[in-house]
Amino acid sequence: MLIQGLEQHVCSPISDWLADDETFFSLCSRIHFSAGYRRSSDTCRLLFGHQVHGLQHDFPARLSAFVAVTGGRFGSAADLLEHTLFPFFFAWWQVKSAEQARVQVCNEESSYAWRFRLRTATCGVSPDHPLKGCPACVETDFRQIGVPYWRVHHQYPGVWVCQDHGCLLRAQPRKKSSTGTLSWCLP
Repeated sequence: MLIQGLEQHVCSPISDWLADDETFFSLCSRIHFSAGYRRSSDTCRLLFGHQVHGLQHDFPARLSAFVAVTGGRFGSAADLLEHTLFPFFFAWWQVKSAEQARVQVCNEESSYAWRFRLRTATCGVSPDHPLKGCPACVETDFRQIGVPYWRVHHQYPGVWVCQDHGCLLRAQPRKKSSTGTLSWCLP
């Protein structure tokens, strides 16, 4: 059950996606920084009810938990899925299998098994996807909206050039905490 007022606390002052192509990871990173948490695990517990699940930038888990905590402000679990890499990989599956997988992913506790399933289904594509951003997009974001964000189309496997600026994308090294978990970050 939701604690009354938690939705306001979790999202404030974040009220919407910055753009249609913002990644789910980017949205959660913005919530993390606006809430003022120092540890990524605190944000994970708040948004996903677990200290690390949900923190993966490519295949997050516990999307339904996020929807419950935020009162659906950012859409359904299926809507959130569109802001991840899952649809890229599901495009290679048969429609029925992809739809069944979508339902499972939205309600799964962990995304680790999906990394293996997706890699196997796509003939050896690495399950490790670097977090990538365009320096020109970051500069434009700062000027126009005041904060940069991660774009879904930059994260696709094999994409290394920004389609808008023709710039090479830069891979973002993810910082690890003293406990070995990854951290929230923006470009």
